[in-house]
Amino acid sequence: MAIYKLGNADFEQLEETTFASEKISERYDLQRLLKNRIDVIVPGTMVIAEEFCRWTQSQRRIDLLAIDKDANLVVIELKRTQDGGSMELQALRYASMISTLTFKQAAEIYADYASIESPSQAEEALLEFLEWDEPREDEFGNDVRIVLVSGEFSIELTTSVLWLNDKGLDIRCVRMKPYRNGGELLVNVEQIIPLPEAERFQVGVREKRVRQKSEKISNGDFTRRDVVIDGQSYAAVTKRLLAYLVVKAAINRGASIEAVRATMPGGKWIVREGELDAEAVIASMTAEKKELGVIFKRKKYFLEDGQIFHIDGRTYVLSNQWGKGTQAGVEAMQQEFGLEIEVEW
Repeated sequence: MAIYKLGNADFEQLEETTFASEKISERYDLQRLLKNRIDVIVPGTMVIAEEFCRWTQSQRRIDLLAIDKDANLVVIELKRTQDGGSMELQALRYASMISTLTFKQAAEIYADYASIESPSQAEEALLEFLEWDEPREDEFGNDVRIVLVSGEFSIELTTSVLWLNDKGLDIRCVRMKPYRNGGELLVNVEQIIPLPEAERFQVGVREKRVRQKSEKISNGDFTRRDVVIDGQSYAAVTKRLLAYLVVKAAINRGASIEAVRATMPGGKWIVREGELDAEAVIASMTAEKKELGVIFKRKKYFLEDGQIFHIDGRTYVLSNQWGKGTQAGVEAMQQEFGLEIEVEW
């Protein structure tokens, strides 16, 4: 669509140009300017890294990595081309690679990017942006948004993005088209997918589909229960946390880790030699899963401070993916180890 300057007697059409012909580079011009004014293309976000590349043995780099007010990670890819190339495929790879980032890791990344020596100051900056009083690992990075920025987008790319969005992803295409107005270079910035007028409706439809699919697949029980285990009271406990607390109580009673594991279905534990912290466990599992061509999802395990078991020179990490087997598992441990448990199923 053309852009016009309103003159005294007529509309004067501005000359459309390209970033390439204007010798505007992606990294040294567009990226350099946008990282300090990210609201031009993605309002309500905070850049935490530029040319981000922390995954093992990969030369791929995210142009700009940000977080939004909902604590989602935002992958921002820039192209000065007139078709966007295959940037949607690049961005999908990047999104999968960073999907396991924690709040603590994000603070470390931001500290490097902003040259902040104190990790606590970087954490404070993120907390201030998110308007949080303290870190909330369970609410951080639960989703990854993708923002593609280009001079123009091909039909193949936009068709792919529309299809992916329909399947539940959040990918936005922002067109930056340069124009000449005499000696000035102007840029028209437009979000073309999803159209701003339809965005709220499309987000609502997508969330409804995800919710319906989740309910259909899992019929999950998200009830919080008050629990008493061996005289210790716990309020508003999820089924996931209940399983962990029962395991911990059994071990505190003197049950061997192998005896506890024997009462559970297979695949509930990560076991590593040595006493590893959460970061070391995540690094080890990420490398292991990468060799198998899959992604390690750290949110599926109890990996917060104090939740990892160190026993006889080994590290044990419990899965939080119990599903419908939670009650049976808890009752099996209650019977096997004589635990006193009060809970309303």
